[in-house]
Amino acid sequence: MPPPQSRAALRPRPAALLAPSLAVSLALFLGGLAVGWTVAVQRGAPVGPSAEPALQHEGAAGLPQAVTQVRGRPTAHSHPLLFCDDPSGDGRYSSVRGAVQSVIDRHVQRGAVTRAAVAVRDLESGAGFVLGGDDRYHPASLLKLPLAIAWMRRLQADPGALQRPLLYDMETLRESAQAPGALVTGQSYSAQDLLERMIRWSRNDAKAVLARELGDVALKAVYDDLAIPWPYGDPNSDMLLSVSDYSRLFRALYDASVVHGGAADQLLQLLARTEFANGLQAGMPPGTEFAHKWGMRLLPKPAGNERVHLHDCGIVYPPGRPLLLCAMSAGRSEGELLAALAEIGRAVWTNKP
Repeated sequence: MPPPQSRAALRPRPAALLAPSLAVSLALFLGGLAVGWTVAVQRGAPVGPSAEPALQHEGAAGLPQAVTQVRGRPTAHSHPLLFCDDPSGDGRYSSVRGAVQSVIDRHVQRGAVTRAAVAVRDLESGAGFVLGGDDRYHPASLLKLPLAIAWMRRLQADPGALQRPLLYDMETLRESAQAPGALVTGQSYSAQDLLERMIRWSRNDAKAVLARELGDVALKAVYDDLAIPWPYGDPNSDMLLSVSDYSRLFRALYDASVVHGGAADQLLQLLARTEFANGLQAGMPPGTEFAHKWGMRLLPKPAGNERVHLHDCGIVYPPGRPLLLCAMSAGRSEGELLAALAEIGRAVWTNKP
């Protein structure tokens, strides 16, 4: 199966539709309009037939009430629209939604799962659904993906950023030094090597080195640009994110909007090598490509049956259209949550349009 690609790489290139002479005339005409528009703005004159102000990101006039928008950080003259979801096409996913809800309900009734949230989205049409989108969970190792994105942004500004050696001079963090991808204290590694260890084997030691080298400013910019809550604001509070928050990272990667196309493709290919096939991927046919990140957190203060948070989020590349699939769950044991995630993956795969 070919490696995953961003939307920019997958989008077909249009054929030339205009004769050269007509194209030149049209270009001159449009250029004249653009110059006139610029002069009008500079002089403070009204622009357009009604000279109405631009739509605002909250309560946008003229749009159906159910339409939701997510915008990035505004500047003096722009406010980029990142995502605009129109639920009018979501009916095609009604059977998927029902099947996933049935899986969640069955596991909740058994007491294995206390709650779960799932986001499914066709990455080309935007159709899909979200269940439990406002519920918040401990993201655990899911937080490694924003760090990886911040490093791919550095690569765009500095082509040699991933090849420079970084020294690991700490003790291994809360994980076995014998596990795959473990670092050796006193040895140097390239950022590219550390990124692979952090994503493929979810190594915390690799994350620690990359985070220290990058700093908070560049990392926080990823959260701010995608309107995702900054989880490190209060060291005394729990770091919590929702499935709606987190799924924006994969949508932006697929659209190559959070990083440029080449860097987005490189990171998606790395995510497709993640060594974790016991969650959502276990419910899909063998060999299904899934560019994803997973995370698990054992709660230090369990509340009833809610003792573990386990998540799996990414992009499924089936024959046809790529599909965002993100699930967050809470329950009494890792094994029971893994079984629930596998059933959710199977329900989505079996019922997808």
